[in-house]
Amino acid sequence: MSCCSINGLDKMFNESNAAKELKKYRSQGPSGPTKTFLAFFGQEQVTGKTLLDIGGGVGIIQHELMKKGIRNAISVEASPAYNNASQLEAEAQGHENKIDYYMGDFITYSSQLPTTDVVTLDKVICCYPNGEDLVSKSLVLSNEYYGLVYPSDNILIKLGASLLNFYKKLTKNDYRSYVHSRKKIHSLVQSNGFNKIFESRSGFMMIEVYKKRADE
Repeated sequence: MSCCSINGLDKMFNESNAAKELKKYRSQGPSGPTKTFLAFFGQEQVTGKTLLDIGGGVGIIQHELMKKGIRNAISVEASPAYNNASQLEAEAQGHENKIDYYMGDFITYSSQLPTTDVVTLDKVICCYPNGEDLVSKSLVLSNEYYGLVYPSDNILIKLGASLLNFYKKLTKNDYRSYVHSRKKIHSLVQSNGFNKIFESRSGFMMIEVYKKRADE
C-alpha cells in the first residue's frame, strides 16, 4: 500500500501481515477483487508492455502480469514489509531483474517516474485522504490502461469506514480508511482521455479498467 508514513500504514501493513498475504498467495494464488481484476487482462493485452503498480503490496499484480507477458514493471510501495515481501517473491519467480522498486509514498515519486502502458492501483485509493490527487498524478503516467480496485461509496460502506476509523482512533492507531466519490473519480479519469471498458464488483470493492482514447 501507499501513503504508509502519512496514514499509519507502517503498523497496519507490517511484517506479520505481509508474511500472511505472501503465504496465502503462494498457496492459493490471487483472490477476491484482485483475481477478478487480473482476469480481465489476457496475454494479447499485456505481452511486451510495461507496468506501473502503485501500492502493490506483496506484488501479486506484478507477478501475475509478468506470467502473462509484461516486459518490465515499476513497483511503488510505502510499507517496508510489503516491499520486501514483493521482492522476495520476484526472486522466487525469477523476474526480479525486470522490476524497479521505489519505497515510499507514490506522490513523492510521481514526477520522477516514466510513463508505462498499464497503471494499476489495487485497494490504494482508500488509503489516501486526497484520492483525487492520487488519481490525477497516476493518470498522467498511463499510456494505455488504467486499472482501479476501490470501495464502493454507498451509505453502508461509508458507515463501516466511519466505525472502523472510530475504533482505530480509540486504540490509538493512526490508520484511517477513506471512501471517495465514484462519480468524481470516474469524471476525473474520463476527463483525462480514458473510457471505461470493464467494471465488476467483488464484495464492497469495485473493479474498473479504463483505456486511453485513441485520439488523446
